[in-house]
Amino acid sequence: MAASDSLPKPGPVDNLRALLKLRSPHPYCEYQVFAFVLNRDIQKNDDLYGMIFPLGGFYTKEEASAHAREVIVKTGHPAVIAARYAVAIPLTTKFQNEVVESVTVDTSGKLVNLQTMQSKKEHEDYEKQLQLEQDITKEAEAENDPDNIEHFKRQCYLAIKNLAAYRKHREDMKLAEANFVKRMEAVKEHHLKHPEHEAKFLPYLKKKLQERGESALYDAIEKGYPEIHDRLRDMLINE
Repeated sequence: MAASDSLPKPGPVDNLRALLKLRSPHPYCEYQVFAFVLNRDIQKNDDLYGMIFPLGGFYTKEEASAHAREVIVKTGHPAVIAARYAVAIPLTTKFQNEVVESVTVDTSGKLVNLQTMQSKKEHEDYEKQLQLEQDITKEAEAENDPDNIEHFKRQCYLAIKNLAAYRKHREDMKLAEANFVKRMEAVKEHHLKHPEHEAKFLPYLKKKLQERGESALYDAIEKGYPEIHDRLRDMLINE
């Protein structure tokens, strides 16, 4: 009797066990994503159990799961699985959380839980903004009441703001005055060297600026120069 005659033929269960022992020939495709649909969801055909839609291989479970969720969101089809190589996955309408990416979708294919969280956050933000606006309105009303602490707070704030503005303008004024004195000294020094320029100054400037289309600039200089002239005269007298 041959050895093959004494050994029982392997049955379907043994074949399936052999499948479970397989290892992926490509480590970078250890996890697979696929979608499936059962016969009852397509047509009444006794020869058709269902259909599988391969959706690619991935290096990690996280990558496969992320792609499975993306497919669910885009298509609205819930039966999408991220499975490891040679792991048995039951095809059933009662999805198991450990094998099926269970993502609730609405008719438009959006994630309901994400949409719910977003709506909740928007509502909370709206409530906070509404409360803030109400508080600001109450504070504004209280600021006009001389017996309310908000009135004192407002006046202190304005006093601090005005003081800062006053100090800045005072410093700006000092700087402007120093620059003015410096420029007048330069005007005096130039006049001492070339006194004839004073009489020629405005006619020379008028012609040049009018040719450039800058008459407004000349008018401003012509209007302001008499005071400069008077100060220059005083400086020369006191020299």
